[in-house]
Amino acid sequence: MLQSTTVMNHSDLLNELAQQEPTRVRAWLETVWAKQPEAAAQFNWLGLFEIAIFSATRAAGAARQQESLAWANVAISIFQLLSDHNQKRAKSVLDKLMAMRVALIIKFGVVPNHEILDANDIVAWFYRELEMPYSDAAQEAARWPQTLDLNVIRKLRNIKTRLFIIERLLSHDRLPVHVAQALHTWISLKPNLP
Repeated sequence: MLQSTTVMNHSDLLNELAQQEPTRVRAWLETVWAKQPEAAAQFNWLGLFEIAIFSATRAAGAARQQESLAWANVAISIFQLLSDHNQKRAKSVLDKLMAMRVALIIKFGVVPNHEILDANDIVAWFYRELEMPYSDAAQEAARWPQTLDLNVIRKLRNIKTRLFIIERLLSHDRLPVHVAQALHTWISLKPNLP
């Protein structure tokens, strides 16, 4: 039986949660956030997020789609909770969440309008998170490594990280041709990015 965050230490609780069915973990998560906000604020949500990501991809590797998607929903729930309470933490896990979704799309296929398996959401995320237009990124990439502006280097590095995720979708032909062509323009920058 799942315990509250005040009854067990967080490490033991994480271990117990890792052994549970994902639907039970999600129910526990929602109960804790609703009824124990002080305890929830101290809990290792990033640890549980990592467990959910790992469990989703492990279940996908074993072709257990329902279990995989249920764990992915746990990860999404944690991300949403982090977004509501700690934007900086939420930003730090968004790339991992999208990488997990891409892995599941590759394994199970594209399902339009699905919370996890819609490839259009991944493309929209990529464009939404861009911190500069393509023309600026190409110009800055051409100056790399001579540029010393750390803010520009960080932005270019973020683009490259997200391009690795997008490139996996492209390499498995999971996007419509017109969308893929536009993204290939961005992919062409990758070798020049820090």
